[in-house]
Amino acid sequence: IEVGKITVDYGTDATSLAPIVTRDKTQSHEYTFVKWSKDITNISAHVEVDAMYSQALRKYMVVYFNDVSDSDESVYQEYYREEVEYGGSVKNKPENPLRKSTVGFDYEFSQWGKGVDDSKFSDEDNVLGDTEIYAKYDSLRRKYRVTFFDLSMYELISSVELYYGEKISSGIERDG
Repeated sequence: IEVGKITVDYGTDATSLAPIVTRDKTQSHEYTFVKWSKDITNISAHVEVDAMYSQALRKYMVVYFNDVSDSDESVYQEYYREEVEYGGSVKNKPENPLRKSTVGFDYEFSQWGKGVDDSKFSDEDNVLGDTEIYAKYDSLRRKYRVTFFDLSMYELISSVELYYGEKISSGIERDG
């Protein structure tokens, strides 16, 4: 790609007149102009020069999100972030997070996943761009003890354990 042509007087310096050049990033690399391929000071003849660039692997952000909701609906908040070079992997995987129990459920961390509903993410996965990782949880229905008393006699009638949302049977019998 020809960037441009400049004309200078014999024996002069073309450095200050040279165009500002850039090179587009690729998914994997970014480029920084370093110098011209030939000396462009004290010009004494026709000179064609090429821009010389250094290249570096691009860095991408891997952001982990945890569900911080105290209800059964998910509410995600940033939990951890790490900058990773293209093709690299997360070096400092965060500790497994916790999610608050709700009235109906306890939550047990199961894995990190790509996107809210996507596949499992491993800290060994190659990072190819900015990545969002979400905590995935198993929902465990909470169990409650329901105790029945005869308050007129201050006497225990029955005690039963039920899962959240489970109906109490109508046939309650006295224990013992």
